[in-house]
Amino acid sequence: MRRFIFALIALVVSGAASAQFHDQGMTNTPAVKTEYVDPKEGTNVNPLTLGDCLWGNCMQERLVFARANHWQQNLPCDPCTGPHQPGTYWTVILNNEPRTDPHNTGPPDASLPRALPAEGLFGFETLRGADNVSGDNRWRAHLMLDLIGIENPVFGGIPFLGFGEFSHRGNRDRPLGYLNPSRPARPSVLTFGVRLWDVVPTTPIPGGTQPAALASYVWMVANWGTSPKAIFITLYHYNVQNSVPPGTPAIFRWNWPLAESAFYPGADIVYIDAEDMGYYCGFDVPSLALHQDVAYHIDMNALFRCVSNRNLFTEPMPSTPDIPVTQVMWANESSGIDGDLWTDVHDPRVVGTQAPAVASAPASGESAGVARTLGAALARRCAAIAGCAKRAELVAAGRQGEIELPIGKQPSRPELLQTVPWKALPNDR
Repeated sequence: MRRFIFALIALVVSGAASAQFHDQGMTNTPAVKTEYVDPKEGTNVNPLTLGDCLWGNCMQERLVFARANHWQQNLPCDPCTGPHQPGTYWTVILNNEPRTDPHNTGPPDASLPRALPAEGLFGFETLRGADNVSGDNRWRAHLMLDLIGIENPVFGGIPFLGFGEFSHRGNRDRPLGYLNPSRPARPSVLTFGVRLWDVVPTTPIPGGTQPAALASYVWMVANWGTSPKAIFITLYHYNVQNSVPPGTPAIFRWNWPLAESAFYPGADIVYIDAEDMGYYCGFDVPSLALHQDVAYHIDMNALFRCVSNRNLFTEPMPSTPDIPVTQVMWANESSGIDGDLWTDVHDPRVVGTQAPAVASAPASGESAGVARTLGAALARRCAAIAGCAKRAELVAAGRQGEIELPIGKQPSRPELLQTVPWKALPNDR
Protein backbone atom coordinates (compact mmCIF):
# COMPACT_ATOMS: atom_id res chain seq x y z
CA MET A 1 0.00 0.00 0.00
CA ARG A 2 2.73 2.45 0.94
CA ARG A 3 4.61 1.61 -2.25
CA PHE A 4 1.44 2.41 -4.21
CA ILE A 5 1.06 5.83 -2.59
CA PHE A 6 4.66 6.82 -3.20
CA ALA A 7 4.56 5.52 -6.78
CA LEU A 8 1.46 7.58 -7.50
CA ILE A 9 3.04 10.70 -6.03
CA ALA A 10 6.12 10.16 -8.18
CA LEU A 11 3.95 9.83 -11.25
CA VAL A 12 2.13 13.07 -10.53
CA VAL A 13 5.25 15.08 -9.74
CA SER A 14 6.88 13.89 -12.96
CA GLY A 15 4.07 15.55 -14.91
CA ALA A 16 3.07 12.24 -16.53
CA ALA A 17 -0.56 12.61 -15.48
CA SER A 18 -2.95 15.52 -15.94
CA ALA A 19 -5.58 16.08 -13.27
CA GLN A 20 -9.32 16.66 -13.43
CA PHE A 21 -12.60 14.73 -13.45
CA HIS A 22 -13.00 12.55 -16.51
CA ASP A 23 -16.10 14.59 -17.44
CA GLN A 24 -15.66 18.11 -16.09
CA GLY A 25 -19.07 19.56 -15.28
CA MET A 26 -20.79 16.23 -16.04
CA THR A 27 -21.77 17.56 -19.45
CA ASN A 28 -21.81 14.19 -21.21
CA THR A 29 -24.32 11.40 -20.76
CA PRO A 30 -23.08 10.01 -17.42
CA ALA A 31 -21.41 6.62 -17.43
CA VAL A 32 -21.81 5.16 -13.93
CA LYS A 33 -21.02 1.81 -12.33
CA THR A 34 -20.58 0.11 -8.99
CA GLU A 35 -17.00 0.18 -7.82
CA TYR A 36 -15.60 -3.34 -8.26
CA VAL A 37 -13.79 -3.96 -11.54
CA ASP A 38 -14.99 -7.56 -11.85
CA PRO A 39 -18.83 -7.71 -12.04
CA LYS A 40 -18.71 -11.00 -10.06
CA GLU A 41 -16.43 -9.70 -7.29
CA GLY A 42 -17.37 -10.91 -3.81
CA THR A 43 -19.24 -14.03 -4.97
CA ASN A 44 -18.06 -17.63 -4.81
CA VAL A 45 -16.78 -17.17 -8.38
CA ASN A 46 -14.35 -14.47 -7.23
CA PRO A 47 -14.20 -14.03 -3.43
CA LEU A 48 -12.86 -10.85 -1.89
CA THR A 49 -9.31 -10.95 -0.54
CA LEU A 50 -7.80 -9.26 2.48
CA GLY A 51 -4.89 -6.86 2.26
CA ASP A 52 -3.12 -4.69 4.83
CA CYS A 53 -4.78 -3.69 8.08
CA LEU A 54 -3.93 0.02 8.04
CA TRP A 55 -4.48 0.90 11.70
CA GLY A 56 -4.43 -2.53 13.32
CA ASN A 57 -7.26 -4.37 15.11
CA CYS A 58 -9.21 -5.04 11.92
CA MET A 59 -12.55 -6.78 12.32
CA GLN A 60 -13.34 -10.07 10.64
CA GLU A 61 -14.59 -9.59 7.11
CA ARG A 62 -17.05 -11.63 5.11
CA LEU A 63 -15.49 -12.52 1.74
CA VAL A 64 -18.27 -14.36 -0.13
CA PHE A 65 -21.81 -13.10 -0.79
CA ALA A 66 -24.83 -14.42 -2.64
CA ARG A 67 -24.73 -11.73 -5.33
CA ALA A 68 -22.30 -9.10 -6.53
CA ASN A 69 -25.06 -6.47 -7.00
CA HIS A 70 -23.05 -5.10 -9.91
CA TRP A 71 -24.81 -2.28 -11.79
CA GLN A 72 -23.80 0.02 -14.61
CA GLN A 73 -25.16 2.43 -17.18
CA ASN A 74 -23.88 3.96 -20.41
CA LEU A 75 -20.68 1.90 -20.59
CA PRO A 76 -19.37 0.32 -23.82
CA CYS A 77 -20.62 -3.13 -22.85
CA ASP A 78 -23.88 -2.89 -20.96
CA PRO A 79 -24.17 -5.34 -19.32
CA CYS A 80 -20.69 -6.81 -19.45
CA THR A 81 -20.36 -10.56 -19.05
CA GLY A 82 -16.86 -10.77 -17.59
CA PRO A 83 -13.97 -8.74 -16.18
CA HIS A 84 -13.41 -5.57 -18.15
CA GLN A 85 -11.57 -2.27 -17.83
CA PRO A 86 -13.95 0.49 -18.93
CA GLY A 87 -12.00 3.67 -19.41
CA THR A 88 -13.90 6.50 -17.74
CA TYR A 89 -16.95 6.56 -15.49
CA TRP A 90 -18.46 7.85 -12.27
CA THR A 91 -18.80 5.43 -9.34
CA VAL A 92 -21.87 4.72 -7.22
CA ILE A 93 -21.46 3.26 -3.69
CA LEU A 94 -24.22 1.19 -2.03
CA ASN A 95 -22.85 0.25 1.40
CA ASN A 96 -24.95 -0.98 4.31
CA GLU A 97 -23.33 -1.32 7.73
CA PRO A 98 -22.79 -3.75 9.32
CA ARG A 99 -21.42 -4.83 5.95
CA THR A 100 -20.90 -8.46 7.07
CA ASP A 101 -24.54 -8.98 8.07
CA PRO A 102 -26.06 -12.06 6.38
CA HIS A 103 -29.02 -9.99 5.20
CA ASN A 104 -26.72 -7.97 2.90
CA THR A 105 -26.83 -9.87 -0.37
CA GLY A 106 -23.70 -8.25 -1.81
CA PRO A 107 -20.17 -7.26 -0.81
CA PRO A 108 -19.22 -3.97 0.90
CA ASP A 109 -20.00 -0.93 -1.30
CA ALA A 110 -22.53 -3.08 -3.17
CA SER A 111 -24.38 -4.42 -0.13
CA LEU A 112 -27.84 -4.19 -1.69
CA PRO A 113 -29.05 -3.61 -5.25
CA ARG A 114 -29.31 -0.18 -6.81
CA ALA A 115 -32.94 0.85 -7.31
CA LEU A 116 -34.70 3.59 -9.18
CA PRO A 117 -35.46 6.50 -6.80
CA ALA A 118 -38.65 5.94 -4.77
CA GLU A 119 -38.52 2.21 -5.57
CA GLY A 120 -35.93 0.96 -3.09
CA LEU A 121 -33.58 1.79 -0.23
CA PHE A 122 -30.68 2.82 -2.49
CA GLY A 123 -32.27 5.05 -5.13
CA PHE A 124 -29.94 6.40 -7.83
CA GLU A 125 -30.63 7.91 -11.25
CA THR A 126 -29.12 10.50 -13.58
CA LEU A 127 -31.60 12.94 -15.13
CA ARG A 128 -31.14 15.80 -17.56
CA GLY A 129 -32.67 19.22 -17.97
CA ALA A 130 -36.44 19.50 -17.72
CA ASP A 131 -36.67 16.04 -16.14
CA ASN A 132 -35.27 17.83 -13.07
CA VAL A 133 -36.30 21.48 -12.90
CA SER A 134 -38.20 23.75 -15.25
CA GLY A 135 -35.72 25.61 -17.45
CA ASP A 136 -32.78 23.49 -16.33
CA ASN A 137 -29.98 22.39 -18.71
CA ARG A 138 -27.87 20.06 -16.54
CA TRP A 139 -27.22 16.43 -15.93
CA ARG A 140 -27.91 15.73 -12.25
CA ALA A 141 -27.00 12.58 -10.33
CA HIS A 142 -29.85 11.89 -7.89
CA LEU A 143 -29.11 10.10 -4.60
CA MET A 144 -32.20 9.04 -2.65
CA LEU A 145 -31.92 7.10 0.61
CA ASP A 146 -35.52 6.00 1.04
CA LEU A 147 -36.84 4.41 4.24
CA ILE A 148 -40.43 5.65 3.94
CA GLY A 149 -42.21 2.34 4.35
CA ILE A 150 -39.14 0.57 2.92
CA GLU A 151 -37.43 -1.71 5.42
CA ASN A 152 -33.68 -2.03 5.67
CA PRO A 153 -33.16 -5.82 5.77
CA VAL A 154 -30.39 -5.30 8.33
CA PHE A 155 -31.72 -4.42 11.80
CA GLY A 156 -30.00 -1.24 12.96
CA GLY A 157 -28.30 -0.89 9.58
CA ILE A 158 -26.69 2.37 8.44
CA PRO A 159 -26.97 2.73 4.66
CA PHE A 160 -24.44 4.92 2.81
CA LEU A 161 -25.24 5.98 -0.77
CA GLY A 162 -22.34 7.67 -2.55
CA PHE A 163 -21.47 9.08 -5.98
CA GLY A 164 -18.15 10.40 -7.21
CA GLU A 165 -14.85 9.56 -8.80
CA PHE A 166 -11.72 7.60 -7.92
CA SER A 167 -8.38 8.12 -9.66
CA HIS A 168 -7.79 4.38 -9.92
CA ARG A 169 -11.25 3.42 -11.15
CA GLY A 170 -12.99 5.68 -13.65
CA ASN A 171 -10.23 8.24 -14.22
CA ARG A 172 -7.46 6.05 -15.70
CA ASP A 173 -5.15 6.51 -12.70
CA ARG A 174 -5.07 10.28 -13.11
CA PRO A 175 -5.28 12.46 -9.99
CA LEU A 176 -8.45 14.51 -9.64
CA GLY A 177 -6.52 17.54 -8.41
CA TYR A 178 -3.51 18.63 -6.36
CA LEU A 179 -2.55 20.06 -3.02
CA ASN A 180 0.40 22.47 -3.06
CA PRO A 181 -0.11 23.02 -6.80
CA SER A 182 3.19 23.85 -8.51
CA ARG A 183 1.49 26.49 -10.64
CA PRO A 184 -1.91 28.25 -10.49
CA ALA A 185 -3.28 26.39 -13.49
CA ARG A 186 -2.94 23.05 -11.74
CA PRO A 187 -6.42 22.15 -10.41
CA SER A 188 -6.86 22.44 -6.65
CA VAL A 189 -10.33 24.01 -6.27
CA LEU A 190 -13.41 21.80 -6.15
CA THR A 191 -16.60 23.38 -7.49
CA PHE A 192 -20.00 21.72 -7.70
CA GLY A 193 -23.69 22.19 -7.02
CA VAL A 194 -26.04 20.21 -4.76
CA ARG A 195 -29.81 20.42 -4.49
CA LEU A 196 -31.66 19.13 -1.43
CA TRP A 197 -34.89 17.80 -2.91
CA ASP A 198 -36.53 16.19 0.09
CA VAL A 199 -35.89 15.43 3.76
CA VAL A 200 -38.06 13.49 6.17
CA PRO A 201 -36.28 12.89 9.50
CA THR A 202 -36.15 9.25 10.45
CA THR A 203 -37.37 7.89 13.77
CA PRO A 204 -35.62 5.36 16.06
CA ILE A 205 -36.09 1.67 15.43
CA PRO A 206 -38.60 0.21 17.92
CA GLY A 207 -36.76 -1.86 20.46
CA GLY A 208 -33.38 -0.38 19.59
CA THR A 209 -31.11 2.18 21.24
CA GLN A 210 -29.60 3.69 18.09
CA PRO A 211 -30.47 7.37 17.43
CA ALA A 212 -32.22 8.23 14.19
CA ALA A 213 -29.95 10.36 12.01
CA LEU A 214 -29.43 11.76 8.51
CA ALA A 215 -26.37 13.35 6.92
CA SER A 216 -25.22 14.48 3.49
CA TYR A 217 -21.48 14.85 2.86
CA VAL A 218 -18.81 15.78 0.39
CA TRP A 219 -15.53 14.02 1.00
CA MET A 220 -12.06 14.42 -0.48
CA VAL A 221 -8.99 12.18 -0.20
CA ALA A 222 -5.35 13.19 -0.72
CA ASN A 223 -2.35 10.87 -0.53
CA TRP A 224 0.82 11.50 1.42
CA GLY A 225 2.85 9.65 4.02
CA THR A 226 1.77 6.21 5.17
CA SER A 227 -2.00 6.56 4.80
CA PRO A 228 -4.58 8.36 2.66
CA LYS A 229 -5.91 11.55 4.30
CA ALA A 230 -9.65 12.26 4.05
CA ILE A 231 -11.94 15.14 5.00
CA PHE A 232 -15.73 14.84 5.30
CA ILE A 233 -17.67 18.12 5.19
CA THR A 234 -21.26 17.65 6.35
CA LEU A 235 -23.53 19.72 4.09
CA TYR A 236 -26.74 18.73 5.88
CA HIS A 237 -27.27 16.86 9.14
CA TYR A 238 -30.05 15.73 11.44
CA ASN A 239 -29.18 14.34 14.89
CA VAL A 240 -25.46 14.22 13.99
CA GLN A 241 -22.79 16.71 15.16
CA ASN A 242 -19.26 16.21 13.87
CA SER A 243 -17.90 19.51 15.14
CA VAL A 244 -19.04 21.81 17.95
CA PRO A 245 -16.78 24.85 18.34
CA PRO A 246 -14.54 25.32 20.22
CA GLY A 247 -14.22 21.54 20.58
CA THR A 248 -12.08 19.39 18.32
CA PRO A 249 -13.75 17.98 15.17
CA ALA A 250 -14.37 14.25 15.03
CA ILE A 251 -11.62 12.00 13.71
CA PHE A 252 -11.66 8.37 12.62
CA ARG A 253 -8.78 6.01 11.84
CA TRP A 254 -10.61 3.88 9.29
CA ASN A 255 -9.60 0.35 8.35
CA TRP A 256 -10.85 -0.96 5.00
CA PRO A 257 -8.69 -4.04 4.30
CA LEU A 258 -10.63 -5.35 1.27
CA ALA A 259 -7.96 -5.37 -1.40
CA GLU A 260 -10.31 -5.14 -4.41
CA SER A 261 -12.19 -2.11 -3.07
CA ALA A 262 -11.60 1.40 -4.36
CA PHE A 263 -11.46 2.51 -0.69
CA TYR A 264 -8.60 0.15 0.22
CA PRO A 265 -6.85 0.33 2.69
CA GLY A 266 -8.91 2.97 4.54
CA ALA A 267 -7.97 6.48 5.57
CA ASP A 268 -7.10 9.00 8.27
CA ILE A 269 -10.43 10.92 8.39
CA VAL A 270 -11.45 14.31 9.82
CA TYR A 271 -15.10 15.46 9.95
CA ILE A 272 -16.28 19.09 10.00
CA ASP A 273 -19.85 20.36 9.67
CA ALA A 274 -20.29 23.01 6.97
CA GLU A 275 -21.57 25.69 9.33
CA ASP A 276 -18.41 25.39 11.43
CA MET A 277 -15.88 25.82 8.61
CA GLY A 278 -15.59 29.56 9.25
CA TYR A 279 -14.59 28.91 12.86
CA TYR A 280 -12.07 26.17 12.18
CA CYS A 281 -10.60 27.29 8.86
CA GLY A 282 -11.54 30.92 8.32
CA PHE A 283 -13.62 30.40 5.17
CA ASP A 284 -17.31 29.66 4.77
CA VAL A 285 -18.93 26.58 3.28
CA PRO A 286 -22.73 26.87 2.94
CA SER A 287 -25.15 24.29 4.26
CA LEU A 288 -27.84 22.81 2.07
CA ALA A 289 -31.26 24.46 1.92
CA LEU A 290 -34.42 22.59 0.99
CA HIS A 291 -35.51 22.95 -2.67
CA GLN A 292 -32.53 25.16 -3.54
CA ASP A 293 -29.43 24.66 -5.66
CA VAL A 294 -26.38 25.53 -3.57
CA ALA A 295 -23.10 26.27 -5.40
CA TYR A 296 -19.84 25.25 -3.72
CA HIS A 297 -16.29 26.50 -4.24
CA ILE A 298 -13.80 24.68 -1.98
CA ASP A 299 -10.09 25.42 -2.11
CA MET A 300 -8.86 21.92 -1.25
CA ASN A 301 -5.30 23.11 -0.62
CA ALA A 302 -6.51 25.61 1.98
CA LEU A 303 -8.85 23.00 3.48
CA PHE A 304 -6.22 20.29 3.94
CA ARG A 305 -3.63 22.81 5.15
CA CYS A 306 -6.11 24.09 7.74
CA VAL A 307 -6.85 20.59 9.05
CA SER A 308 -3.16 19.72 9.10
CA ASN A 309 -2.26 22.92 10.97
CA ARG A 310 -4.75 21.91 13.67
CA ASN A 311 -2.84 18.62 14.07
CA LEU A 312 -5.89 16.54 13.22
CA PHE A 313 -4.07 14.18 10.85
CA THR A 314 -1.60 11.60 12.10
CA GLU A 315 1.03 13.05 9.72
CA PRO A 316 1.32 16.75 8.84
CA MET A 317 0.76 17.86 5.27
CA PRO A 318 4.20 18.23 3.66
CA SER A 319 5.40 21.10 1.48
CA THR A 320 5.94 18.73 -1.43
CA PRO A 321 4.41 20.17 -4.63
CA ASP A 322 1.51 18.51 -6.43
CA ILE A 323 0.25 16.10 -3.76
CA PRO A 324 -2.46 14.08 -5.55
CA VAL A 325 -6.15 14.26 -4.67
CA THR A 326 -7.42 10.79 -5.56
CA GLN A 327 -11.07 10.64 -4.44
CA VAL A 328 -14.00 13.06 -4.44
CA MET A 329 -17.40 11.75 -3.42
CA TRP A 330 -20.83 12.99 -2.38
CA ALA A 331 -22.89 10.77 -0.09
CA ASN A 332 -26.05 10.45 1.96
CA GLU A 333 -26.22 8.34 5.12
CA SER A 334 -28.97 7.44 7.58
CA SER A 335 -30.08 5.44 10.56
CA GLY A 336 -33.60 4.74 11.79
CA ILE A 337 -36.84 4.19 9.90
CA ASP A 338 -39.65 6.02 8.05
CA GLY A 339 -37.64 8.87 6.56
CA ASP A 340 -35.70 9.88 3.47
CA LEU A 341 -32.84 12.04 2.26
CA TRP A 342 -32.80 13.05 -1.43
CA THR A 343 -30.10 15.18 -3.02
CA ASP A 344 -28.56 15.63 -6.43
CA VAL A 345 -25.02 16.50 -7.53
CA HIS A 346 -24.36 18.64 -10.60
CA ASP A 347 -21.59 20.69 -12.26
CA PRO A 348 -18.67 18.84 -10.58
CA ARG A 349 -15.30 20.30 -11.58
CA VAL A 350 -11.77 20.68 -10.27
CA VAL A 351 -10.12 23.90 -11.47
CA GLY A 352 -7.05 26.01 -10.90
CA THR A 353 -6.94 28.87 -8.42
CA GLN A 354 -7.01 31.49 -11.18
CA ALA A 355 -9.88 29.95 -13.09
CA PRO A 356 -13.16 31.91 -13.18
CA ALA A 357 -16.16 30.59 -11.33
CA VAL A 358 -17.56 27.73 -13.40
CA ALA A 359 -20.58 26.46 -11.52
CA SER A 360 -23.75 27.22 -13.45
CA ALA A 361 -26.21 29.70 -12.03
CA PRO A 362 -28.60 28.00 -9.61
CA ALA A 363 -31.83 26.79 -11.18
CA SER A 364 -34.75 28.58 -9.57
CA GLY A 365 -37.58 26.73 -11.33
CA GLU A 366 -39.96 24.25 -9.79
CA SER A 367 -39.40 20.53 -9.99
CA ALA A 368 -40.53 19.07 -13.29
CA GLY A 369 -40.74 15.86 -15.25
CA VAL A 370 -39.40 12.76 -13.53
CA ALA A 371 -38.33 14.67 -10.41
CA ARG A 372 -41.86 15.95 -9.83
CA THR A 373 -43.23 12.42 -10.16
CA LEU A 374 -40.69 11.13 -7.65
CA GLY A 375 -41.57 13.85 -5.16
CA ALA A 376 -45.26 13.07 -5.45
CA ALA A 377 -44.61 9.36 -4.88
CA LEU A 378 -42.61 10.11 -1.71
CA ALA A 379 -45.33 12.44 -0.42
CA ARG A 380 -48.06 9.83 -0.96
CA ARG A 381 -46.15 7.15 0.92
CA CYS A 382 -45.25 9.59 3.69
CA ALA A 383 -48.90 10.57 4.13
CA ALA A 384 -49.74 6.93 4.87
CA ILE A 385 -47.29 6.71 7.80
CA ALA A 386 -48.20 8.28 11.12
CA GLY A 387 -46.14 11.37 11.89
CA CYS A 388 -44.17 11.32 8.63
CA ALA A 389 -45.80 14.35 6.99
CA LYS A 390 -45.49 16.33 10.23
CA ARG A 391 -41.74 15.71 10.39
CA ALA A 392 -41.40 16.79 6.77
CA GLU A 393 -43.32 20.00 7.54
CA LEU A 394 -41.01 20.83 10.44
CA VAL A 395 -37.95 20.57 8.19
CA ALA A 396 -39.60 22.70 5.52
CA ALA A 397 -40.37 25.34 8.15
CA GLY A 398 -36.79 25.34 9.47
CA ARG A 399 -37.90 23.78 12.77
CA GLN A 400 -36.21 20.37 12.71
CA GLY A 401 -34.42 21.27 15.94
CA GLU A 402 -37.71 20.72 17.75
CA ILE A 403 -37.45 16.95 17.15
CA GLU A 404 -33.68 16.53 17.35
CA LEU A 405 -31.71 15.39 20.35
CA PRO A 406 -29.95 18.16 22.31
CA ILE A 407 -26.66 19.02 20.58
CA GLY A 408 -24.62 17.55 23.42
CA LYS A 409 -26.33 14.18 22.95
CA GLN A 410 -26.07 14.03 19.15
CA PRO A 411 -23.36 11.57 18.09
CA SER A 412 -20.55 12.29 15.67
CA ARG A 413 -20.42 10.00 12.67
CA PRO A 414 -17.74 7.77 14.25
CA GLU A 415 -19.88 7.50 17.39
CA LEU A 416 -22.96 6.67 15.32
CA LEU A 417 -21.08 3.87 13.56
CA GLN A 418 -20.27 2.39 16.96
CA THR A 419 -24.00 1.78 17.45
CA VAL A 420 -24.10 -0.70 14.56
CA PRO A 421 -25.22 -4.14 15.84
CA TRP A 422 -22.33 -6.30 14.65
CA LYS A 423 -23.07 -10.01 14.58
CA ALA A 424 -21.10 -13.20 14.18
CA LEU A 425 -20.06 -13.87 10.60
CA PRO A 426 -21.91 -16.43 8.48
CA ASN A 427 -20.17 -19.67 7.60
CA ASP A 428 -19.53 -18.75 3.94
CA ARG A 429 -16.54 -16.59 4.83
